Amino acid sequence: MPNLIPVQNIRRVLIVRPDAIGDMVLTLPAIAALRKAHPHLHITLLGSKYTYDLVSETGLFDEILIDKCRTGEARGWRNYWAYIQEIRKMTFDAVVHFYSETPEVWLTVFAGIRYQVGDKAKLGLWPIFRKYGSFLKTFDQTKHVVEYNFQLLQAFGLKLDPEMPLISTLTPNKHDAGRQKLIEAGWDGQQKIVGFHLGVGGGNKAISVLKFAHTIKTLHQDGYAICFTGNSPKERADRDILRQELDFPVLDLVGNTTLGELIGALSCWSLYIGVDTGPFHLSASMGVPQVAIFPTRRVKPTRWAPWRNRHELVREAYQCPHFCPHEACPLTVCSDALQEADIIAKAKRVLNGGGYRDANDQFNLWFRNSMAVLILQDSRTATRATAWQKKLQNQGIRCQITDIADSELAAKMLAQDTTILHNFTGKSRLKLFIRCQRMALQLFNPPLLVNDDLSGRGSAATKKKIQRASPFGSRSRQQLPGLDNVDIDPIAYYKHLFEEKKL
Repeated sequence: MPNLIPVQNIRRVLIVRPDAIGDMVLTLPAIAALRKAHPHLHITLLGSKYTYDLVSETGLFDEILIDKCRTGEARGWRNYWAYIQEIRKMTFDAVVHFYSETPEVWLTVFAGIRYQVGDKAKLGLWPIFRKYGSFLKTFDQTKHVVEYNFQLLQAFGLKLDPEMPLISTLTPNKHDAGRQKLIEAGWDGQQKIVGFHLGVGGGNKAISVLKFAHTIKTLHQDGYAICFTGNSPKERADRDILRQELDFPVLDLVGNTTLGELIGALSCWSLYIGVDTGPFHLSASMGVPQVAIFPTRRVKPTRWAPWRNRHELVREAYQCPHFCPHEACPLTVCSDALQEADIIAKAKRVLNGGGYRDANDQFNLWFRNSMAVLILQDSRTATRATAWQKKLQNQGIRCQITDIADSELAAKMLAQDTTILHNFTGKSRLKLFIRCQRMALQLFNPPLLVNDDLSGRGSAATKKKIQRASPFGSRSRQQLPGLDNVDIDPIAYYKHLFEEKKL
């Protein structure tokens, strides 16, 4: 735990978040909690031009600055030093770096801001954040970005309410402007709209838009208006490809909205279908139901799924056995694996009022669609390992089982996108630990190594810890034949072990 900042003795706080739309949307709940808990604070945002319209009318910020490191105005030592003096004159008492990058961090250090809050897992910045920063264990693949953002506010005495929703940035003016754009595109103002955002940001990979064609035709036949949004040259080209496949008009907003108009248009939709990106999280913040598509292995629902918004997930990334550079990948395996019938079925389910809305149910859904367990056994533990494998499979968790001496272990871990390596044998612990660290180069996070045969030794204490530590554990628990009646829910069990992991 970081040291607590004496909040009653400070007044001016700088929030650093000069990056993308989705990142800002997922940060706003933390800022709203800070504003509510400490209303006397004067909160200034150091943001980007790109997100100004998003946050300018939220009421969360007393002042908004545009980061000159991002605009290029602080390029060169002379301009950077002038920028430092500009920030110094504002006499901030504390700064929270939700975007812990070197230029902005040293800007605030040289500007003399006393209380520095950021991610001290970044070793080069640890001396700056060591007193008031938080160690963000990004290898904990069960945590959502919203949870990581709240961890940075521990120095202010704040904790996340797991039920807290995203903060809507919709205003009446934005709603009216977006509605008008839809009317100009041909909407009658009454027909329910299913919207497709055709692209993604820099941290993900779009799917082939032809995957949407049959879904669009089916939903149009069911009486829904179809809307396209996007802006980049690729998204405009994808729009043109899709329109050639359709013999009916659509509401085409690609390249034809400001950010405020886009927010307003999204608020008029009955369903959002698309891959994780900025508008994806904007829709979640306004309560627009979603079919959330996660095509790649690298971008997982546990970290980026719609936060506290009704949705269904579509993900078949486990069918791709290759290293995943996501947006730079020339392969289409992940896109090809998606089944249009699955997208259609889930779209209809959400349109009819279905989908996941409860926090516990959502987490369990994300876990099942993100995690892959590889179980290691030997002759002594085979019965127990097989029983555990069946329990995982019964809960919809992807898992495989292999021998501890398997010479193809590394290849299997990569092919399966292993997130948890569960060693029932207790053997080769150091060797497996090193293996997991090396696999991080291809899996982006080291798999969680679990050395536990679930024989029942210490199980009662473990179970109490899990039930106390995990707010998202399954409500139903049943005893496990073959494991000495160790009554442990797999999802809560693994989540607890991720949280307990130190390195």
